[in-house]
Amino acid sequence: MGGVRDNTLSKPQGGVMDGPGAGKERPMTTAEARFLLSALAYPGGPENPRRELSGLARSTYHSVRARVETQGWIQESFVPDPAALGYHRVTFLLGRAFAERRAETSRRLSETPGVVSLWLLPQTIFAVAFHKGEEDEGRFLARAKEGSPFSQLNTLSCGIRHDQLPVYFDYEGLWSHLIGNESLISYPTAVSHREERGEVSVRDRFTMEETVRTGSFRRGMLGLPRRGRGVVSRQLVGPRVFLRPWRLPVYQGRAIDQFVFVTGLLTRGTSFDLLSALTAEARAYPFLFATDGTRVLLGAMGQTRPVSPGTIGRRRPVLEVLGRSLTEIENLVEPTVGCEPVIEHAYGTLFPPRSPLAKAPAPGGMSKTP
Repeated sequence: MGGVRDNTLSKPQGGVMDGPGAGKERPMTTAEARFLLSALAYPGGPENPRRELSGLARSTYHSVRARVETQGWIQESFVPDPAALGYHRVTFLLGRAFAERRAETSRRLSETPGVVSLWLLPQTIFAVAFHKGEEDEGRFLARAKEGSPFSQLNTLSCGIRHDQLPVYFDYEGLWSHLIGNESLISYPTAVSHREERGEVSVRDRFTMEETVRTGSFRRGMLGLPRRGRGVVSRQLVGPRVFLRPWRLPVYQGRAIDQFVFVTGLLTRGTSFDLLSALTAEARAYPFLFATDGTRVLLGAMGQTRPVSPGTIGRRRPVLEVLGRSLTEIENLVEPTVGCEPVIEHAYGTLFPPRSPLAKAPAPGGMSKTP
């Protein structure tokens, strides 16, 4: 859905050139842009095949990778399947806190169980929290609203099934479109790929936690122990690569320098129909798409510069496509500059606190303590 699928990245136009230097103060090179796309499209792929698919020479690829890591343009993480840990719902929060309450509200949210992401945008607080049920969801919302700190508040809570959360922080589509790539590989990616949604054994949870807390998987899966590779192959844990838009420099005069959050009421079709229309007709690829069956929340990226005249007529306006399926549409636009990520995809917080004396469970599922 949402684009031409292929097993390779489209070939770059001309030779892939690379240049010295690093940082947001100078434009991104074509080689760096290609590396980012290969990382987003093949987050769990072995290093050598991913390098070959990027179209970069070996020395260029590894040089670029080192620079990208130094600049912190991406975050590589192992993401657990929330349902395997008993989390079946998620809430997305967008709120404008009163200036004098902003720091206090941020601190309270950062200390709330289940919160995995918390960004302070220039005027807005954006948070993502997972819940084990509606009671947890209610407690989160009550804690967020405690003391009425928001002048404006928009929340959407939904399940984690693919029909409710078809896109979960998947930046491949928008980055591919930005750099002029002709094919999509894995977009759209949800938060979970498992068909079975029951909880798992204590031993599996322990292995999942060990894997998630390893952090980056930059050397591929070879560094994982066998049991870690096992939970990955069973899709209990998945490798993901997330962009950090607030750190990205300009590429060929283009920059994704705006967060655009869209909300509306779904009046026609399904969430999949809307997503398909956005990607096929408007060439818009939201990094976040969530619905509770009635309301829809989209997270997208935008540019402050005008659309190039050459693109007019080749795609439908986004608002026109949205208007066919949504009503009461509202946009919230924030610059990426000035974003302060308090919590960035910290999925280790979904695991219960462990006793310092606890060890890995024995094969039979019984935990051992000294």
